[in-house]
Amino acid sequence: QIKEQIKYISMKLDENERSNLTRLMKVKDIVRNK
Repeated sequence: QIKEQIKYISMKLDENERSNLTRLMKVKDIVRNK
């Protein structure tokens, strides 16, 4: 059960990291275009 929770949490963390990365890239693009 704990392993399942850990897997779930790490998956959520991965999703957050990815969305943060994409947001960063978008911001960089916007800044570069200005």
